[in-house]
Amino acid sequence: MTLAASIRTENGVILCAESQITEGQAKFNKSKIGASAWTSELGFASVGAGYWDYIRMAYEALLPAMLDAPDTEDMAQTIGAAVTNIYANQIAAHPGTWGYDKPGFSLLTAFIQKGYPVPTVIKTVDTAVHSADPFDAIGIGQDLARYIGSKLYRDDLSDDQGAALAAYILEEAKQNVKDCGGLSQIIWIGEAGLKSVPTAKLIHLRAWFARSDQKIPNLSKLPAGIGPILITDIAL
Repeated sequence: MTLAASIRTENGVILCAESQITEGQAKFNKSKIGASAWTSELGFASVGAGYWDYIRMAYEALLPAMLDAPDTEDMAQTIGAAVTNIYANQIAAHPGTWGYDKPGFSLLTAFIQKGYPVPTVIKTVDTAVHSADPFDAIGIGQDLARYIGSKLYRDDLSDDQGAALAAYILEEAKQNVKDCGGLSQIIWIGEAGLKSVPTAKLIHLRAWFARSDQKIPNLSKLPAGIGPILITDIAL
């Protein structure tokens, strides 16, 4: 289980997740940002919540399928076909009982085609596939994320403000939601390409959250000296 979220910002979309995976009595960390590719024409990435092995299957199915999709108008259908195939085959064959101990997973997938000003985000929950809300969340921590989002999310958030909101949500989930933990992973997808929040910036933000005079941070006044929160990784 996990928490993952998508946050639409002024110029793009934030995808974020914490990294802890719990299997039986064991806990370990894995990047939950997957199915990611960047070409001269297209960029996309997914975050997932649920049973890790099935999320990995979905990532491995989505990567070639999305690269082969003729245009972005077919992406929702492509994502839906990959997810439905896993549920119809591997999950259906699982010996568990539906509604009880059958595995399941959810995805948030953002993609942008060169020449388009903003990304599209597709959400899947089990076999349901639809457009994500401007602020959306999946996984065991989604109720907490939605509550924080109801207080802090605005449709005019700058990209850095959106990244700070993602960092705050993940930090609160790691402190307050069972099976959420590990590292915070935050990326941004937009017309300019792919950006991410480096560890040093996350440490600075975490310290700011801890010493804030308010229970909920004021995103309109980011901490002095932090500079740009998002750092360019790949230019589209």
